[in-house]
Amino acid sequence: MKPFKTNLDIYGITKSTYWDIVQGDTNAYPCEFTILAKGKPYDMSTGVWTATITWVRANKTTVLTGAEKIQLDGNVLKYTLESNVYAVAGALVASVELYKDGSRLTTCQFTAKVREQLSDGTEIPAQDEYNILIDLLEQVTESADQASQAKEDAKTAVGELNTMKGTLQGWLDDPAQFEGLSAYEIWLAQGNAGTEAEFIASLKGDPGEVTQVEFDALEGEFDEHKNDYATEIGDVETLTTASKQVVGAINDINAGKADKQQEAWITPTLLNGWYAIRSWEIPQYMKDSLGFVHFRGVVAKGVGATSNISIILPSGYRPDSDSSNTVMAIAKSSAVAKTASVKPNGALDIAGAADGEWFTLHNIFKAV
Repeated sequence: MKPFKTNLDIYGITKSTYWDIVQGDTNAYPCEFTILAKGKPYDMSTGVWTATITWVRANKTTVLTGAEKIQLDGNVLKYTLESNVYAVAGALVASVELYKDGSRLTTCQFTAKVREQLSDGTEIPAQDEYNILIDLLEQVTESADQASQAKEDAKTAVGELNTMKGTLQGWLDDPAQFEGLSAYEIWLAQGNAGTEAEFIASLKGDPGEVTQVEFDALEGEFDEHKNDYATEIGDVETLTTASKQVVGAINDINAGKADKQQEAWITPTLLNGWYAIRSWEIPQYMKDSLGFVHFRGVVAKGVGATSNISIILPSGYRPDSDSSNTVMAIAKSSAVAKTASVKPNGALDIAGAADGEWFTLHNIFKAV
């Protein structure tokens, strides 16, 4: 029997297809789906390819054809239509989902008509064949609207983040803008005029009232406590000297800190088929002033990668023993915890990493 043939374009430009099938027919209907890319045969020679087909019958029940029933011949999917698919007369809608290496590549839909088998010469009853298509069209339209709104929301968020980034960078570039006015500048702003020396002189008030005291009484008290005064004065001088030494030591420490500059983040060369999936989250590392090495960014394991080692750190940025950290493997809308280890030879090794998974790096360890 001549097979039903349909072209499926991965870029969503598949032409409408219409099949005519007889209800209850005992013949097996062979089907072929040719995979195209913008009208040309699509190269499916690499990777692991699978497909599923979901059929929606006229009574709105569904029949799922699993990947085990569909064969791949080059860029052609071959499949034999099961009789339960066309057991109900009326409109039949098919949705073909194509997967590469476990990730869905495209979804295409087309329609078929199941004609009621004539056994007594009566007319075929009218069928409302378009309700399902209308429902599907409304669902697709709603999904497209939601995707468009999500895209606009993402653009707005990116714009807000860029504005925040510019503000923060402005603060870093011009810290002087946060310095307040001095007392002298405030004095001038209040309408006064003069030099700083004149400002300081203006702070002196009028002499207070001199209180007359009995000198003899003060002299007697002084004679009584002069030895105590001498001891306390000596203690104050000792404390003053010690305080000056402490302040000097603190100033030396602060001066040493001021002379140090934090090194910049370093972008390594990714090895063995690993790659960065986002331009704003490229994998990088740096060593802080205390000798700790920090990672940041996201790496992904490419299809056919030859090793779980993605980075080799240079000497001076390596631990003296394995430094391990739990990272999340993200793939196909799922997350699995895996272990990222930095070896003494500088190798960043993510154990059990699978092709297509990506990982956010956040290891921290002491370098030797």
